[in-house]
Amino acid sequence: MSRSSRAGLGRAMRRPFARDDSGMSAVEFALILPVMVALYFGAVELANALIADRKTTAVAATVADLATQAPALGDDDIDDIFAAATAIMAPFDAGGMEIVLTSASDRGGGSIRVDWSDALNATPRGEDTAVAVPDDIVMPGGSVVIAEVRFNFVSGVGRFLTGGIDLNDVFYARPRRSLVVARLD
Repeated sequence: MSRSSRAGLGRAMRRPFARDDSGMSAVEFALILPVMVALYFGAVELANALIADRKTTAVAATVADLATQAPALGDDDIDDIFAAATAIMAPFDAGGMEIVLTSASDRGGGSIRVDWSDALNATPRGEDTAVAVPDDIVMPGGSVVIAEVRFNFVSGVGRFLTGGIDLNDVFYARPRRSLVVARLD
C-alpha cells in the first residue's frame, strides 16, 4: 500500500467520525459523574457533621440549664437530665456520648473546687479536686455548674476514610434558685 493510499484511507475513516458527536455528551457525563457524586456525598457529610456539632452544643447547654433549675438534685433528676441529653442527639446514636456534670464552688482565695460530679459514659471528676474555670464565671462564695460533652461523630462515609470526628463542648451556668446546687444521695 502506497503512502498516498494510506493517507486517503485515514481521511476516509476519519471523515464520518469527525462529524459524529452523538456520543460526546455520554463521555462528558461519564467524566463528570464521579466528581458530582463526590461533591454530593461530601456536602451531605459536612451538613451532618455540622448538625452533630450543633446538637453537641445544645446538649451541653441543656444539661447545665436543667441542673441549675433546682436547688438540689437526686439520682432520678440526674438520670432524667442524661435521658434528655440523649434525646437531643437524635437521630444520631448517642450511645457513646460522654457527659460530665459537675458542681464547683469558690472556696476562697480563688480556689474553685468540685462539690459533686456525675457522668454518663465517662468518669466523673473527683470530689474536692480543683477545677479551672474562665475568669469572672464564679462569684466569691458562689458556684457554677459545668457540663462537659464529648461526642464522636461517625458518618457513613467517614467510617471508612477517617473514622470519627470528636466533637467537644463545655458549658458553664450559675445556679438559679440557690448559691450552690446540692446533690442528694
